Order: sequence, then C-alpha cells, then structure tokens
Amino acid sequence: MRKIDFKKYLYFAFVLFVFSYGCNYTTYKTILQEQAEGADDLEPNYDVTLNDDFQNFVTYFYMGNRSEMFGTFFNKFYQALEEYDEAMTDYRLSTIATYNRRLDSLNITPPISSTAREKLTNVLSRCSKIIQYNKSTRFMDDAVLLIGKSYFYQGEYLSAERKFNEFLSKLTKSDLYDEAILYLGKTKLRLGKSQEAETILSNLYKSTLNNEIKSDITQDLALMALARNDYKTAVSQFRNSIELTKEKEKKAEKQYILAKIYSKFIPSEAYIEFRKANEITSDFDLLFYSKLNEAKSLVVIGRVGEALEILDKQNSKYRDYPDMKQLVELEIANTYYSEKKYIDAKKEYYNVILKYPGTKAAADAFFHLAEYSEYVKNDYLFAYVNYKKSAETNNTSDFLKTSLKKTATLDKYFTLVAAVKDSAKIVYPDFEPDFLKYRENWNREKGVEEKEIERREGEQNNPPKLKGSGYSGGLKLDSLGNPDESPEVIQNIDSVSIPKTDSTENLKTSDTTLKTEKEPEVKKMSPEDSLLLAIHIEDSIKVVKQTARVDAYFQLSELFLYELGRSDSALYYLDIIISDSLLPEKTSKAIYTAGTIHKNLGDEEKANEYFRLVVSRYPNTAFANESRKVLGLQLVEIAVDTSMFLFKSAEEYILKNNFEAALNNLKTVLSKSSSGDSVYMKSLYSIGWIYEYGFKNKDSSLSYYKMLKKVYPNSLFAQNLAPKIEFYTTLEKIDSVKKQLRSLGTLPDSLKVIYDSLTYLTDSTGWNMDLTGTSRIKSDSVSVELEKSKKEGKDKNKQENSGETPEMTNPKEQK
Repeated sequence: MRKIDFKKYLYFAFVLFVFSYGCNYTTYKTILQEQAEGADDLEPNYDVTLNDDFQNFVTYFYMGNRSEMFGTFFNKFYQALEEYDEAMTDYRLSTIATYNRRLDSLNITPPISSTAREKLTNVLSRCSKIIQYNKSTRFMDDAVLLIGKSYFYQGEYLSAERKFNEFLSKLTKSDLYDEAILYLGKTKLRLGKSQEAETILSNLYKSTLNNEIKSDITQDLALMALARNDYKTAVSQFRNSIELTKEKEKKAEKQYILAKIYSKFIPSEAYIEFRKANEITSDFDLLFYSKLNEAKSLVVIGRVGEALEILDKQNSKYRDYPDMKQLVELEIANTYYSEKKYIDAKKEYYNVILKYPGTKAAADAFFHLAEYSEYVKNDYLFAYVNYKKSAETNNTSDFLKTSLKKTATLDKYFTLVAAVKDSAKIVYPDFEPDFLKYRENWNREKGVEEKEIERREGEQNNPPKLKGSGYSGGLKLDSLGNPDESPEVIQNIDSVSIPKTDSTENLKTSDTTLKTEKEPEVKKMSPEDSLLLAIHIEDSIKVVKQTARVDAYFQLSELFLYELGRSDSALYYLDIIISDSLLPEKTSKAIYTAGTIHKNLGDEEKANEYFRLVVSRYPNTAFANESRKVLGLQLVEIAVDTSMFLFKSAEEYILKNNFEAALNNLKTVLSKSSSGDSVYMKSLYSIGWIYEYGFKNKDSSLSYYKMLKKVYPNSLFAQNLAPKIEFYTTLEKIDSVKKQLRSLGTLPDSLKVIYDSLTYLTDSTGWNMDLTGTSRIKSDSVSVELEKSKKEGKDKNKQENSGETPEMTNPKEQK
C-alpha cells in the first residue's frame, strides 16, 4: 500500500479554501458585515476609501469592487462629467456675451440657458445615484463636488453652500478639498457674505499649492475690489491672476475681463488690453467680442475712423452668423449716434429692427431711438412709443428695467398733461411715423410682404360688414368715434340674448306694476332754484378741475425733477403755479420748492430771492420758517390757526342748513385773518354763497363776490365768479334803464317797445329783483305767478265756453 503524501494534500486544501472563500465574498467593504445588518444607510470610512492606493488594491484583487468601479464610471460618473462639461461650454459662451454688455455682470453669475440647466439637472440626478449606491468608490468626492457646482451655476446658492459644507466635513482626505473650499468662498460671495468669502479665499490662497486655484482666487478678490470701486487693486489682482494660470483660454478670458475694467476706469488704454486678449485667444466667440470691444474703445477716445474700419471688417467676416452680425450693425449705428450723425444712425437702427425682429439687438435699437426722441428732439410721445417697444421686443435687453421705468414715467406725464388741459388722454401710436415710412420703403425694396400690405390696406378701405338679420350694410362709424372699440361693441351686440316672453303677459305685468308701485315723490323746483343749482354745480366742477390742475402742475414738476432729471422743466411748471397764485398754500410750497432747486443748482442768489419771497408773502407758514432757516433769520412761532377752525365749523353749519351760525363764524374769520391767508378768500366766497343760495339775497351776494374778485383777481374763485358777476351787473343796468324810462312819464311808442322788451327780459328769469335795496327774493314768487296765470287761463276758457267774448288786452298796456 502506497504511503499517502499528506503535505501535498494539505497544501492543495489550503489553496482551495482561500480561493473558494474569495469567490464567496468578492467585494471588500470598510463596513463590517455585522455592523451593516439592520442598518439603513451606513457610510464607509472615507479616509480609507478616498485613498488611491486602497482603491487600486481592492479593484485589482476583488472582482466585486472592480465591477462596481467600472459600472459606476461608465454608467454614471462619465456621463455626468460629460454633460457637466457641455453645460459649462454653453455657460462660458453666455458669460462672455454678458461680460461684453455690462461691467457690473462680472460679480454675478449670469442666467444659464434652458439647455445648460437641463444638463446640470441630469448631472444632479446621476451623481445622486453614486452617493446613494456607490459610496465606497473612488468617485464619491467627485460626485459630491459636481452636485455642489451644479447648484452653484444654476443659481441655487443655499443648496450649493450646504453641499460644499457637507463635502468639507466628511471628505477631508479628498484631493478635491481645496477646490471645494474655493467654491464655498465663491458661493459666500454670491450670497452677499463678502467678509466671510474674503477670509475663506485669502486663507486658501496661503495654504494651497495649486496655481490654477490661486488664479481663480485672485480673480474673485479682484471682483470684490471692483465692487468697492477700488479699480487699482482690481487691476493688480487680475494681472496676478493672468500670470498664475497656464491655461491659454483662461488667460485670454481673464485678459478680456481686465480690458472691460479698463474700459470703465482707464478708457484711453482699453483698446490695447482688448487687442492683447484677441492675440492670446483662439476661441471663436472671444475673438469676436475682443475685436468688437476694441472698436467701441476706439470710438470713446475719438478714433472713429479706425473703429468703423474694424466694424466694417467684422460685418463682412461674420455675415453668416446673424447673432454676431446684428451686434456689429448695432454698434455701427451707435458710432454714428455718438458722432451726432442722427440721420445715418436712425437708418442703421431701423435696419437692425427690421432685419432682426424680436432680438436683443432690435430691443436695444428701439431704446437708443427712444433716447434720441427724449434728449435730442424733446419728443416725449415717440420716446414713450420706442421705450415701450424696447421693453416688449426682448426681455433680455440690457435696458429692460430702464425702458419699463421710462414707459411708466412718460405715461404718467401724458396723464398729467391731460389733467392740466382738461382733455382726453392722448392715444399712443404703435410706431413713430418715420419708422413706418422707412419700413414701407424697405419692404418695397426687399419685396417683402407686398401682398400682406395690400391686404391690410384693403381691409382699411373696406371694413368688415356686420353679420345678422339686423344689419343690412357695413359698419358705420362716426368720424369722431373710436374705431378700435368697434369689434368689442359688435361682439357685445351679438352676445346679447333677448328673452322671449308673451306680449300679453308683459302688458298685464306692466299694468299691475303701474297700479301697485308708487312713483317716488319728486320735489319740484322753481325756475330760480333750478338755475341757481345749475350755476352752483358748474362752479363746483370748475373749482375741482382747477384744483386738480394745480396738483397736476406740482406732480409734473416733481416728475421732471426726480424721474426725468430736468430741473429746468420742473421750474417751468412751478413758475406757472407761482405766477397764477391760484391757492396760497400751494403757491408758498411752489416758491419754496423753486428756491430749493436753484440752491441745489448752485444759484444761491436766485434761491435766496425765492426764500425771501416766501417769508414776505406767506410769513405764517411752515415754508416761511424753512426759508428763514436757509436765510439765517430768526424763526417765528406759528400760532394756532383759529380762523381755520372757525371756517371748518362754518362748513359744518352749512351742511346742516344753519346759515345764520355759519355766517357769524365766517364774518369772525374776516375780522381775525388778513387778506394774505387762503382762509380769508374762502370765507369771502362762502359768505357770498350763503347770501346767494341760503338767503336769496343777490345784493349782498354780489357785494362779497365783487370784493373777492378785487382782492384776489387771479384766484380760482374769481375766475369762476366772473360770468356770474357780469350777469348780475347786466341786470342792474337793465333795472337802471327801466327806472329812467319810468321817470319820463308817458312814453312814445318807440320807447315803450324798449321798456316792454326789458320788462320781458327780467321777468323771463323768474326773479323779482330789487338790486337797489336789500329786499330778499321770495322763494314762492314764481310759483304764485304760475298759479295766477293758470287761474286766469281757466277763467278765459270759461268765458270762451260760455259764449262770452273775452276782453282783448294789448300787451303794451300791461304794467
């Protein structure tokens, strides 16, 4: 029997045991199996899993780790990284375009396109799956950082800040640790935490060995210095940033931003810096924007010929790229505008609008046309039209906020002008006439929309006919009407449904209603009261309108001063208020405001004239005391205005028809206040009103009205009372002529005719006026005469019916 070699079998059994054990547990984890049992989401030891030597070892010896690593890379991380890079390419293009437009955009994250946003959303989804299912792989730190950066570029800074803090607290052994700190500092800066951001970035600059990170840090520090208007530090930091980076395109982009800073603070050297950026880069977009801004910089320093030469070459070079060509053409128009070649500039602006409708360049062209109308032509109507079109054309325009604000301001201006003129508000056209004419010629030359133009003209010449059995012809509009409202009117007519009811039932219902319902009792007014009421209503409307006009003048002056920045126009409207002296309290305010404007303009002498005028004319007002402060005069304690209290109480008495008490208060006001106070003027008017409407005493009423007109000839009340005073004065003259005729005794026929005509004129008013004395008109005099005439008419009818011949009376013999 052969002896068995146990050593050989033992060795074979050991090797088989090792390999069989390895096949049963092929994935190595830093979490013990007994710890993982019953736990939902245990995290591995990241200090171990983020070590490159550890990852190389486990992926080589353990098939499970190798399989997980390959699956995570190709199915998740690689695709996420690819989409992130594509989103950053799109973002970089939009960033350069944004930097081209506005320098203040350097310190903000420009809005990304919908495509880039969608790609970053996909990055978030794929990287979240890595964190959920593949924590132990080498891609864990990359996934967390990509999520934070995706949030950052989407503008969700709070989420980004949370993710970067999570990275720094858990993944301390990651090679990406410095980059995470860098983006945390950037996020703090975007959140407005400038002090924290500067501390984080400065400390990182001292500790990191990565020059690319240092380059980004110095750029952010430069932007913070720029926000503080410390452009010297900003320029120095940017130059340091350019030197630190080794990437050619990054260097060119930083040089481009540096040139933009020069364009604002050192414009004479900006074109040199843009030229440097153009020489460094090979990027298609950056080449374009560098050359475009070089031309802009040359225009600023007056080298227009060189600028136009560059722009003409760019216009030809980018003829197949409309997005860029439109910017070149817009800049050509801006160059003509800066040279005050307004005709050429308008032509180029019109071309941009017509060739690139709906674009940002078209919106900017409308804006510049609006500025031309406002500041060069002083035409606020077409300025409003173009500002509105700029805001409506494209909401990405650099001037969107300004256009919206200007549109609202000028709309308010036309509303106030309508109030001042007491007329309807102007109807805004869609375009200015020059543009419409140019568009018509442009379409004719290009052969564009000729049929469409003919169709529109045909519709204007042949308006549509109304449908329905009730209309046999076309729509007829009054030439003074508003044809724009006609479609709505037609629709409303068509939509009205007339209920079908039995005509008999309607008759019965109507009859029943007449019997059951009582008509409201209407108090009949005498002809005298009706005329007085009409005059009073008309006077009230005039006072309200003229008060509104004064307020509109004030608002116009404020609008020009604070919103349109035109102090000369503000002074113009204030001078209107001052010269008219419509209301003392308004006038004192206007004088003081005019003085303040002159003082702010540096015209101290003129300002002091206005302040002294307030003190002399309206000494007992708050504006007078403010003027005394400016003039260095002693302040005057303004006493309590008892006159105004009495006047207010008189108003309450008038509302209660207690005219005696009101009259006593108002006469007390006249005795206590001076003619310079507005309450004195109001009291004169109110006393006249009480005598006229309360006591029906035309003599006393006319006396106070004449006094008011004499003391305040330019006031609102005097202007409104002028027709009434003239009317009463005419009646006085008529009465005087009648007395003279009566004093002659028996009159010849020619004078009798005159006398009878005057008698008829005064009697037809229904007033028994005695303007020479103080007698009051009896309120029932007209009604008595009417009843008397009715009775005489009945008696005459009885005589006619009874066969008696009525007595014929000659009207000339009646007295």
